[in-house]
Amino acid sequence: MAPPAPEVSLGRRDWFLFALVLAPFYLNDFLLIDAKSATAVLIIDYGSRVLSLAILFLTPSLRTIVLASLRMPAMFWESIGWILVCTAVVASVHEFAGRVISRLVPGLDLFDFPVIENNLVRWLDLTLGLALVAISEELIFRSAMGPLLRQRAYSPAAVLWVSAILFAAIHWSGGL
Repeated sequence: MAPPAPEVSLGRRDWFLFALVLAPFYLNDFLLIDAKSATAVLIIDYGSRVLSLAILFLTPSLRTIVLASLRMPAMFWESIGWILVCTAVVASVHEFAGRVISRLVPGLDLFDFPVIENNLVRWLDLTLGLALVAISEELIFRSAMGPLLRQRAYSPAAVLWVSAILFAAIHWSGGL
């Protein structure tokens, strides 16, 4: 069950600012295509996420929506286990399907993360980096976008599809 949408009236300026929140996610892939080192990739990727979060939390109306949506009902927290299991299954199927599609139609992938040779950088990426990725994507594409779309009187199915398509689109450089 989704939390109720906060009572915040959004104007055109707020929607423009939310578009600015999303922009670094889409634009960073252009920079990633030409990045040669793992360190450069991480700086670009994490920098774009920090920028998006900064815009989100420096905008009072958007910050209010995110903070209100974080007050999840107990039923949500009880279902986390099922969410994690389903995510693991979908991720496994996605990984397998992606490999098959890449073999059938070569050239779809525009970018692939380089191997991180430095152990300290690898450790930072696998801990702090993954936490930043998860937190930024969930706050922006679930905690902010869902309530924003619900305020526009979109149906729950439309909110699900629009947010899923916009979320998938931030990974465009990874190919189909």
